Amino acid sequence: MELLLSGALAQTIGVSPAEALPPVLLFRALTFWLPVLPGWLALLWLQRRKAL
Repeated sequence: MELLLSGALAQTIGVSPAEALPPVLLFRALTFWLPVLPGWLALLWLQRRKAL
């Protein structure tokens, strides 16, 4: 998916796919992986308080 996104970004703004890959990976990290951390911490907190 990241390769497709970087290819689309490269064609849209006219840069090489190698230059478009880091922004795509940063976008993926911020929108997909970063929200997992607060959810995981909330799950641990709720489990310790016996709320789940």
